[in-house]
Amino acid sequence: VARLKLSGNFPCGRISRDNDGQAPWLPGKDFSAWIPLCESFEKSQALTEIDVSECYLGPEALPPLAKAIKFMGAVARLSLSGNMITGSEQVSERRRRVWKYDLDLSGLISLCDALLTLKNPIELDLSNCGLSVNGVNPVAKAISAGAAVASMTLDDNKTIGATGADSLMESICT
Repeated sequence: VARLKLSGNFPCGRISRDNDGQAPWLPGKDFSAWIPLCESFEKSQALTEIDVSECYLGPEALPPLAKAIKFMGAVARLSLSGNMITGSEQVSERRRRVWKYDLDLSGLISLCDALLTLKNPIELDLSNCGLSVNGVNPVAKAISAGAAVASMTLDDNKTIGATGADSLMESICT
């Protein structure tokens, strides 16, 4: 298998925010299928593309994936689009829902560390992941340190702002 597309599935489950079994959903925390799946990636020398977009993956799901990527010789594209990989979530504050961004960067940092080990450039899709400037900084740091990122998609991360854009531009230009 060269390409694996799991988009829209829930390999870690999903959790109802209001505990009523209905949307809105939060990233799941059942890793009983996810960890063995990532371990199977480690053994693959043919897998070039992994699409886990819109799978309700949170920060805790990234370390097993990052570990697998370190062993994969052929991975060229990874899509995490639509997953709150830095723990961004809506919370109640003064009787209204507000977004809190980048509450847990640990998974993204482990992914960025894995990117540094790749021998071949990768296409990385982090669109609509709820990233703010704090979420972009580990990616920019990894690129500055030599991570082989051929292309990166950051669409619909509405709070990256000018500071995050500057950080990315500096990493790309060095």
